[in-house]
Amino acid sequence: MTRTPRRGLVVLLLAVVAVAGYGVYKWQNAGPSPGLQDRRNIVSAIESNPATGNLIRASAVPTVTPATTRSLLQLHAAFRESQRCMEERIIIRGNLWIHSGALPPPHIPGCDDMKGALRREYEATKAAAKSGDIDAQMCYLMQGAGDRESGFALSDAEIAEYQSLAPQYVDTAFKRGDWRVVDLLGFRVIDWAGLFIDLEQWKDPAREYKARQLLLLGAGDVDPQDTDYWLAALRMPESKDNGKLSAQEIHDSDAWVQETYDKYFSSQPRLMKEPRVCTAQDATG
Repeated sequence: MTRTPRRGLVVLLLAVVAVAGYGVYKWQNAGPSPGLQDRRNIVSAIESNPATGNLIRASAVPTVTPATTRSLLQLHAAFRESQRCMEERIIIRGNLWIHSGALPPPHIPGCDDMKGALRREYEATKAAAKSGDIDAQMCYLMQGAGDRESGFALSDAEIAEYQSLAPQYVDTAFKRGDWRVVDLLGFRVIDWAGLFIDLEQWKDPAREYKARQLLLLGAGDVDPQDTDYWLAALRMPESKDNGKLSAQEIHDSDAWVQETYDKYFSSQPRLMKEPRVCTAQDATG
């Protein structure tokens, strides 16, 4: 599946840990799990593009005890503030304002170093995700295990928690017809090397094909001239990517795609642009 250039800045750095997954929407024809990668982390600049779905919707995942937590709106606000902190640290670490002649970004109080920013973002995102914040759940799915340069690293317990929570967030995203999870499942490893790549949903050799075909169904008869560049690129004929799939695998994948679309996505609005997985804006209907 050909990926179009992604908006925003991507800094490669992270560790990939084998993750066991499960779910109602597990891809069929599961193949061998990807091998362990070199310890690298990916930290993405926050992209300002709206995604699909509603701002905050309760999901069927475990929630934290209300007596020990802040309100959902407070958790969501902390999650968004942590994203702004990360954006600031990424810009400062890369001196990204210098070439444009602009000033450094406004300083956020308490956002003083990359390691602290990564810890702050992880904690805030996880807390909001557990409370049922679907935007935070999608961002949590893109979590990495660590950042070599700053020394930030998740503990074994935190990685085990991801192994438990992430498949549930994938499943609930399918149940609500959230196109962002389809886009996430279509990523190549080169696009993203977070903890997500070893979930069960990544073990299918037809994964990218299925994601692309499902997105095509979602776009339907939308005129590419009325959308951004992503749709036109999505509709470009496949050349080499499907050569690794047998005729039976393609047949089975097409059947899965149609069944999944009819059951969970057919009632959703047509896709006019790429459903960005994790952005700095709340999802809008």
